[in-house]
Amino acid sequence: MRACTARTGPWAFLLAWVFLLPGAGGPGAAAPLDQTPDRAPSLLVDEPFFDFGEVSDVAVLEHTFRFMNAGDQTLRIEDVHATCGCTTTTLARREIEGGGVETLTVRWKAEGEGREVKTITLRSNDPRHPELLLTVTATIRPFVRFQPPRLDMGLVEATVGASGGVTLTCEDPAFELIGFETPPGVTAVAQGRGPGGALSLGITVAPSKRRGLFVPKIGVRVSGLQGGERVEHLASLRLRANLYHLIACDPPLLALGKVEAGRPVAVETHLTRPEGGAFGVVAAHLEHCSVEGLSVRVVPDPEGGLRVRVEGLPKGKAGRLSGELWIETDLESEPLLRLPLLGMMP
Repeated sequence: MRACTARTGPWAFLLAWVFLLPGAGGPGAAAPLDQTPDRAPSLLVDEPFFDFGEVSDVAVLEHTFRFMNAGDQTLRIEDVHATCGCTTTTLARREIEGGGVETLTVRWKAEGEGREVKTITLRSNDPRHPELLLTVTATIRPFVRFQPPRLDMGLVEATVGASGGVTLTCEDPAFELIGFETPPGVTAVAQGRGPGGALSLGITVAPSKRRGLFVPKIGVRVSGLQGGERVEHLASLRLRANLYHLIACDPPLLALGKVEAGRPVAVETHLTRPEGGAFGVVAAHLEHCSVEGLSVRVVPDPEGGLRVRVEGLPKGKAGRLSGELWIETDLESEPLLRLPLLGMMP
């Protein structure tokens, strides 16, 4: 696996900044407001932003930020937090004496496609700026591509299963397929090569008792040449299927998104029987809902089936919104449907 590394530049502008700090000395320097000889710890970073430019998602990116304690008292780094698990940090010391310099190394496993931004937050005992934000960014170029980028199987009768396919291409047209990493109930097979080395893959979701949204990740491991070096890469293909038994719910979950207290919200799901046959809804209500003020309505759809609508003026505390929509049907073999209700109240 290839690594891209970079280090920061000169400290000229930072030293000028320190020179102008209260108590730093020099003509016209302002005296500290508290008139004490020791200045509080002050966390200053050389360059808080770094752009790796265009990189392959095969690379592990590495950059070192330099920072210093511009105060006299000991600076304590209390916490270092990265935005996601693909980014790790290494900090040699958490206590830096006055005038001391330290480094923070960031390692980022490039994933995805296009411009990506990751942030790292340093929390310290600097009284003026207790939080410092560091940013790394890159434009990521996938070594492997899928067409379509995500395999959407739509409505799938769970007890029957379904099959679909994608085409895989690689920067190296002569790449080798090493194997697949699939979750239980999903299989993947190679079906042959096409023009430019494109490889057709067949994906199957086996019959199961699952219901609702099914979004597994399929790993495809390949080996190929990049820049004259042989690399091994695990690419991820996302699959999406809405599994049902007798009654299909589309969508299979209710996402309210960002909800503001006192402002009206509405979200609905469409109930149908794809294989045919009549059904009815006996009752529908919310269970374990973290907010108040929402009600449920069931109305016929002019094109067939029923629409179950959740609406109202939400009231509750800030935080994650959760609950379940329970739909009781008149089908003896599927008497109850339970759909997650999700959202966020700022």
